[in-house]
Amino acid sequence: TTWKEYPLVRIVAYNHDTSVFEFGLETGQSLSLPVCGCILMANVPVGDEAEEVRPYTPTSDNTMCGKFQLLIKRYPAWGDPTFAHNYKPPGKMSNYV
Repeated sequence: TTWKEYPLVRIVAYNHDTSVFEFGLETGQSLSLPVCGCILMANVPVGDEAEEVRPYTPTSDNTMCGKFQLLIKRYPAWGDPTFAHNYKPPGKMSNYV
């Protein structure tokens, strides 16, 4: 598996516990995923932190070029395992597309 880092461009609140995470791609580039395609996103472990990998289906379609979007929900009752909510732009996250 080859992981690539994509720049986290912005985060837009969708509602009280969900946000749209927008990542940058090369100008004119699309993810070009099939309809049910997903990407894997991993944190970069710090110290003795364990690597976490989560699957996400992009909410952006293949006509969106230069970026892609993921809708990510926060689950505080589960101890908030969604590491993505700890990141702030500008930053990079590792994704396997």
